[in-house]
Amino acid sequence: MDERVAASWDPVALHDDIIRVSEHVISPALLQHVRALDQNGWRKLASHIENSRNGVVTSLLLYQRRLSAEQMAHLLDLHEALATSLVGYMIFPDLMGVPHDQLPRTTTPPEVLQQSWCESTANGLQRVLVLVKELSETLVQPR
Repeated sequence: MDERVAASWDPVALHDDIIRVSEHVISPALLQHVRALDQNGWRKLASHIENSRNGVVTSLLLYQRRLSAEQMAHLLDLHEALATSLVGYMIFPDLMGVPHDQLPRTTTPPEVLQQSWCESTANGLQRVLVLVKELSETLVQPR
């Protein structure tokens, strides 16, 4: 992030810079970072995603009367995208983050399963970033 923006405490500028970093730094590197996770990294990622899902539910419960239909739809879509991004880990936690030479032999080569679920997770998290941006645009007041 731009240090000058962070130091300014301008909420609109902070929002814009966070969106910029999300789109141009985080999103393009997601697959590379997901592939690099070890088993502990996958556990942490799963925990963070679950905490985020819980935060979405809490937001829905606390603010449902103040949210527009569009904001509610974004939150529900966000909850679903977070859940979808974890499907591979939920099904194959013993494959995710395991070095290739330590993977168990399976009918489908485990490297193929691992690669496929890494891509699925990265795609799901990219969808999460898009949804967060769309939701934030309904909440942040333009300049």
